Amino acid sequence: EQSPNDPDAMLLISIDAAGKAKLGESELSDDFDAMVEAIKANKKIEADGRVAIEADPKVPYGRVIQVMSAAHRAGVPSVGLASNRL
Repeated sequence: EQSPNDPDAMLLISIDAAGKAKLGESELSDDFDAMVEAIKANKKIEADGRVAIEADPKVPYGRVIQVMSAAHRAGVPSVGLASNRL
């Protein structure tokens, strides 16, 4: 579980079953360029240089790739995938 008070916690982009992406608590636009700008503007990502993406299993693969591409286009050097272990 990501704690907003933990400075070492990696920021998470979550994608729900409907395909809606959130950066932390902020919903990201479905528009690719707007998503890139929102990721670029995030100070924690700028400082850390990394972000993790966590997607609901029902999310189409293409949507995950779109969000990963937006993070790379925003200049994030390290984009990872988060998973929930059973």
